[in-house]
Amino acid sequence: MNKLAKFSLLLASTTCLVVPPTAPPKLLIVSQERSRYEALFALELQVCVEATRLDTMLHECANNQLDALRGLSACRLAVAPLAEASVDDPAGLVAAVGALDLEAATPWTVEHVPLWSTLTGGRRAHADWRFTGLSLGLARHIRGAPPALGGASNAGPGATRFVVLEGDETLRFGSVAYEAARDDGAWNARPYTFAGALDPAVARALVNVAADCRDPPAASLFDPCCGSGTTLRAAAARGLRAAGADRDAKAVAGASKNLAAYDADVFERDGSLPFPAHGAECCVLNPPWGEKVRDDFGANDRILANLAAASEPGTPVALLDREPRSDAAFVRLGYDVLHACEIFPGKANRGKASFAGAARVSVLRVR
Repeated sequence: MNKLAKFSLLLASTTCLVVPPTAPPKLLIVSQERSRYEALFALELQVCVEATRLDTMLHECANNQLDALRGLSACRLAVAPLAEASVDDPAGLVAAVGALDLEAATPWTVEHVPLWSTLTGGRRAHADWRFTGLSLGLARHIRGAPPALGGASNAGPGATRFVVLEGDETLRFGSVAYEAARDDGAWNARPYTFAGALDPAVARALVNVAADCRDPPAASLFDPCCGSGTTLRAAAARGLRAAGADRDAKAVAGASKNLAAYDADVFERDGSLPFPAHGAECCVLNPPWGEKVRDDFGANDRILANLAAASEPGTPVALLDREPRSDAAFVRLGYDVLHACEIFPGKANRGKASFAGAARVSVLRVR
């Protein structure tokens, strides 16, 4: 094979690709196009795979994090990078790919992934070149099997997939190591729901952040205000021992039906009253008051204080809150603040919008 080597570590499903052994030991992560949750997804990538942000919708992490990416709401694509050039120099990208001397053993595709789409509304920022011309130039440098003329959607599972990531400043060429294929339609059609139910993507992100704030990651999760059970479903799907409570008997009965296919326990309990230790290694909390019903009597603070009192010191808590609280306020309630980000108002593109106004995600640690 001379100077070429199989890049099988990053391309478990497409080990047919042959590239130089000097390929960077990194993965590029294309985040989901959910601009409302952009900051939460960035936090999820930071906490769960130690990713750094490179561009609009683009992050980078070590290639040994590929398996961890598979359960994250944030990840749309994971790409093994091979070459890059300035976004104003597509010919430079073609030349860089030519220097790789690539060979594909199966039919292949080259796809265009514009990273600026959520911010520009689809208007191309670089109108002096077109992807059709760029892809023809790239195709001249891929030896072996012919291109899959039907495109990525018809190429079949054995095809080799290349992508060109068009960012704000840089064109990056690479091969697809993982693509998320998540369908929340069945959960959105669950038997019981209510107006305050979380978007499944938000629930997954909260669960992942809470669990991965521990070292090693948490193996169990507790939600004292579980509602219809969206966070418990996300926890159980991740493999955690999940338990939740709610003061509404109707919600408890409904969540039990929703979670019939999952390993999760639900019981009736008012979180604003003191409760015994739950024994979970991490928690998620979406307090019930603050958007449609005003919290005039401090019930949310009591829930937070009770959760801290019932948890072991060091327990991570991912809190989705609509009330502004200072770090000092969290200290009084029994927590240190590890991370925080905003979720902006507006209708989500996919799934159920969970709240009308802005909200804040705080990642806390019990003192």
